[in-house]
Amino acid sequence: MRAGRPWYGGDPRKTLENHVQTSSSAQSEDFASVLRGRRSIDLFAPNPVAADTLMAAIELASWAPNHRLTEPWRFYLVGPTTMRAVIDLAVELEIAKKGERAGPVRRARLEAVPGTFVLTSLRNEDALTERENYAACCCAAQNLMLYLWRQGIGVKWTTGGITREQRFYESLGIDSGLEREDVLVVEPLEFAGKPVGIAAFAWGARYPVHYEVLREVLSAAIQSLLGSTA
Repeated sequence: MRAGRPWYGGDPRKTLENHVQTSSSAQSEDFASVLRGRRSIDLFAPNPVAADTLMAAIELASWAPNHRLTEPWRFYLVGPTTMRAVIDLAVELEIAKKGERAGPVRRARLEAVPGTFVLTSLRNEDALTERENYAACCCAAQNLMLYLWRQGIGVKWTTGGITREQRFYESLGIDSGLEREDVLVVEPLEFAGKPVGIAAFAWGARYPVHYEVLREVLSAAIQSLLGSTA
């Protein structure tokens, strides 16, 4: 990953400082708090999110970095008729896996979600390009979730088994030959109004950066040592 001062074309004097000259330390800290504070939400309030808010989130998602400007993401807002078919399929799969008693529980949980996104990643004959497309879609998903979180809207990113079922694609009218079927980067994105019991989901932390860096250095050193003694 490379980092440095961005060049915006036409005017090389337009540095990062020019571009964000109106930003402040407080704004930076606010952004950092969103990055640290976002959590996956499992309990949702029943009120739906306004369509304008969803479209704004999708628009911001599209600013994710993508190699060669492929913009490989495709968003689907699932309507009630389609969602019923998706829920039926999910319940069927749950029963097959866990037995009849699991079906009603699964159905109740899915029916309590007030809305669903599906995000797909375009396929490509070139394996590297397809991998890059998927990575770009992951970035787009993060953009979307961070924006919605800042708006007080909870999101859950899932990649459940239903996304590897051909019938899932058929119910959505998606050609799985053109859009990646085994990943569907954010499938489904569940959203709602104000998250319920948000404090309960604020636990957990990431390892300190120096720990991750040190772990990689130690791993490389150990591998080098083993190689020299082999």
